[in-house]
Amino acid sequence: MSRNRLVTIVLSFIFVAALLFIGNKAMHYILNTNQDDLFSKPMNLDVTTEDDKIMQGLWYEENGDLANSYKVFSQLYKDTKAEAYQIKKIHLSLLLNKDLDISSKELDVLYAKNPNNKDVLKLILTLHLMQNKFDLANQEAHKLTQISSDYTDLEVASDAYLYSNEPNKAIDLLEKIYNETGRDDIVLRIATILSDMYGEHKQAEDILKSHIQKFGSNHVIEEKLHSIENLKK
Repeated sequence: MSRNRLVTIVLSFIFVAALLFIGNKAMHYILNTNQDDLFSKPMNLDVTTEDDKIMQGLWYEENGDLANSYKVFSQLYKDTKAEAYQIKKIHLSLLLNKDLDISSKELDVLYAKNPNNKDVLKLILTLHLMQNKFDLANQEAHKLTQISSDYTDLEVASDAYLYSNEPNKAIDLLEKIYNETGRDDIVLRIATILSDMYGEHKQAEDILKSHIQKFGSNHVIEEKLHSIENLKK
């Protein structure tokens, strides 16, 4: 897995609290707007209300214009000092690889205010990964698993463990997720770690065959199983 993909995955898992806040603020706008118009055309650049600005920022993000989305949420934070907007703008800064020094300082303040804020922990973890500070990312992953048993949080932590060269810890977390969900993507990751990092081809093969027996198969699983079986020859 490339680091860029990992960063994208991590960032896609966070900001639930922030988005709930933003979503509540935007709900009135949505209910009073023609549904066919939402995200179908550019937002008016002369928007003035907070709700309009939220929808403008979300429209930019939905359409891949992260730079302008970042500008909108940065301005919203500047105007309101609402933590949800601050978290959102930091999220976008990491996606853009922009203003990382500023984001780092703001994350330090947010962490000092509340060390158990999962969104802040995941942002810090992500920033450490982007800066190749894998030991520090490992520490944040450990903190995250101490305060959360949410599957997405465990998956984020497992990626940090992989990059800090602790695949055994990554597998432990992935197995917790798999035992509860039976997800195809998780069993594939477990099999990949066992086969590629440990050379445990037989164990990886058995896990995939067991998964197929329980849940059925698909092209990606069959392809991975075939490649592992070839490694045993």
